[in-house]
Amino acid sequence: MADTNSPKTPTPESPKIETAMKLNEIENHLNSLMDNIQRQNLNHSQIQNTLFSLQQQMELVKSKVELDKQKNETILKHMSVVLADLKNTVKTKYRTVDDIPGIRVPRWYQVTILFNLAEDFGNPYQAQQILELDGSIGISPEGPFIATQVTPLWQPLDLDPEDYTNIALNTIPPSNITNVTIGRYLPATLYGNIAKNLGRPNTRSTGYNTPSLGQLDDTNPSGGVFNDLPEFDIDVKITGNGRLWSDLPSPAQAFFGNKGNPVFLGTLGIFEKNDRITVIAKMTRQSNVYGRLKLVFHGYQILNPIILADMLGY
Repeated sequence: MADTNSPKTPTPESPKIETAMKLNEIENHLNSLMDNIQRQNLNHSQIQNTLFSLQQQMELVKSKVELDKQKNETILKHMSVVLADLKNTVKTKYRTVDDIPGIRVPRWYQVTILFNLAEDFGNPYQAQQILELDGSIGISPEGPFIATQVTPLWQPLDLDPEDYTNIALNTIPPSNITNVTIGRYLPATLYGNIAKNLGRPNTRSTGYNTPSLGQLDDTNPSGGVFNDLPEFDIDVKITGNGRLWSDLPSPAQAFFGNKGNPVFLGTLGIFEKNDRITVIAKMTRQSNVYGRLKLVFHGYQILNPIILADMLGY
């Protein structure tokens, strides 16, 4: 059985307690010195020696306090690093766009490019010329825009009926079409129409309801209807971060789904807030009719002014 009356091993005092005791000792010495000076118990030399001794003790205490301060600052810095690492470890991880918090609202952004052939082309009938123009639109600062579908459309704007193909009506007496298709939205490609007519017979016995590709594309005075509609190659890029959706322009047909429906993108098209959607369009087949190309981006906006790249880590 342990002897409870045995002397205990002295434990080292904490730095703060040790410093406080030292300061208390110096204070006692100062009080004693002042008392002896008042009673004139000390000569001048003794007073000088006592003051010098007290000064040395004060310097030691000061050095001790400074050393403790440095140690405390080091401990605090280490604790800050540990807390920061802990915060990064326990913070919410976002793996996909669906994990990002924020209200989703349907949104459409459209980039409009005006092709005024009379001004942009010196001679719109020179087929070897390819007209290239671009347009852009900014993303709202409310939050990132997620594109899910894209649709390219062509809108004729030509007010002159004479610019349209085959305006003659088969009437008696002969008359011309005077109404033009201002405001109508048409496909920005004739791929679907051409595919339906390839390989079909066109004879007197079967009738002329399915004209040949040559007739549809004819440029004689009566003209084929395909001459009213252009063809486009389209390129999409994000101005701001320099990301491209494609290395080379793609045919407008590549932006259409089945039977002219909007094409669903292979993955989500991400545009950060304040980005700009820039579309570069090449008119690879000109039309006698001028108008404007509209590339409509379907999708939704996340009403949360965050940067997806930072939250998803890409």
